[in-house]
Amino acid sequence: MKQNRKLTKEQYRAARLRLGLTQVEVAKLMGVHEITICRRESGILLIDSEASAAMHNLVEMVRTGKSLGVAKQGTA
Repeated sequence: MKQNRKLTKEQYRAARLRLGLTQVEVAKLMGVHEITICRRESGILLIDSEASAAMHNLVEMVRTGKSLGVAKQGTA
C-alpha cells in the first residue's frame, strides 16, 4: 500500500478487513467516531490525505508489530 496516495472507499475498507478489525476498533485506534469510519467506507465522507495516512500508519504498525497504544508489560 503506497503511503502518499489517497485511498478509495474500497481500499479503505479492504485495509481494515485485512487487519481483521471492526469499524469500532479502527475508530478507537484512530481517535474518531465509529460513524466516521462507516461514512468513509460507504463513500458518504471523503477519504482525504489525512484519513488515508492514518489508515496507512495503522497498517504499517500492524505489519511491523509496533504498539497500537496498548501499554507493554512492565510499563506504566
